[in-house]
Amino acid sequence: MILNKKEFKELIDKFKETNTINKLTNQILNNNKEIAVFESLSFINVANEYLGRAIENLKDKQVYTFEEIMFLANQNLKEIAENNVNRYEDDLRNELSKKFEYFIENENDYFNTFGWKNKNNININDMLTKAETFVLYKFLINFHSKLETKLKKELDKESYNEMTF
Repeated sequence: MILNKKEFKELIDKFKETNTINKLTNQILNNNKEIAVFESLSFINVANEYLGRAIENLKDKQVYTFEEIMFLANQNLKEIAENNVNRYEDDLRNELSKKFEYFIENENDYFNTFGWKNKNNININDMLTKAETFVLYKFLINFHSKLETKLKKELDKESYNEMTF
């Protein structure tokens, strides 16, 4: 039996899982940046794996249940994340520099984003940590959005429109 509408909704919900983003944010705020980067890579890669197998399932009418897709994705998660770690770290670093340039040019927006009323009392290390958290959060949100767009393109209109997101 191929994935049904309920299972596809669960798949999309996995991409938007706020607990994952909150965990990453906490890791960064607690100065566990290496763990946070690795966890974000793991999450991105497992989401890719879910999506790839779901699309193949539809295209080739292969018999994969949602549980099987979850199992296969988790089984390969560590290896996939380790193989791609350098590439994603570079992407994240580039994204960070772009955002910091923006923050410098738009100082008021930057401070308002984090709800800081008086920028004179802010510790530089705290500012950096919160900026990194914000960028990682945005990076993951953008990634989720790209995954959903890709899914929409891959599915034929009729079957996509039947789904309730």
